[in-house]
Amino acid sequence: WTLRMATLPNSQSNTAKTTAIVKIVCREAGNCGEDIIEAGINLRPHVRECLTQCGQKYQVGVFTASHREYADAVIDLIDPDGTLINFRLYREHCFETAEGIFIKDLRVIRNRELKDLILVDNSVFSFGFQLNNGVPIIPYFNDPNDQELVYLA
Repeated sequence: WTLRMATLPNSQSNTAKTTAIVKIVCREAGNCGEDIIEAGINLRPHVRECLTQCGQKYQVGVFTASHREYADAVIDLIDPDGTLINFRLYREHCFETAEGIFIKDLRVIRNRELKDLILVDNSVFSFGFQLNNGVPIIPYFNDPNDQELVYLA
């Protein structure tokens, strides 16, 4: 397996709809055409408020097991001005197990100490290599009364 290494950039009330459709351009290697896929997403309540509050004290990034095209479409919806999220890591930065589980190995971040990183995720598998850095959060299932990000911030 191969992990792509990453170098993070130096450190430096939102009321949007919680349901959106994003258009994703999928480009396959060797295929000269492009497919555009529409995907429905549900933003967890208070996502922008949480990112804003956390961003006042910490460098905030997204480390996702999703494909880059999908992740970028969602992140751009959450942070259209690029002011809330400082960096992005994708599926290609993850370790894939033989069972097809993607683990977010924080060691791919070369210019930070592990002691200075946390990973918030609804899947404990995601931070399986660094359990001490993991902050579990319950999964989100389109509950408009969800308060998890209020508690997190």
